[in-house]
Amino acid sequence: MLQGIKSIHENKFIHRDLKPENIFLNLENQQLINKIGDFSFCKNAANTSIATGTSVVGTPIYMAPEIHEGK
Repeated sequence: MLQGIKSIHENKFIHRDLKPENIFLNLENQQLINKIGDFSFCKNAANTSIATGTSVVGTPIYMAPEIHEGK
């Protein structure tokens, strides 16, 4: 899964709603593969704002502390 997150970040995107419900396990060629889903809150990392309009997006319980602190 970490390779998937690394790939997302290397391509200048931020998922913004990474949580257990968005991680999928698939069996491919007798190997368990993790896949990341639900990119509806994904954004281009070039835009440094974490908010959309006046609200922060994502699932609060899974957000990084710095988002709650407005950093």
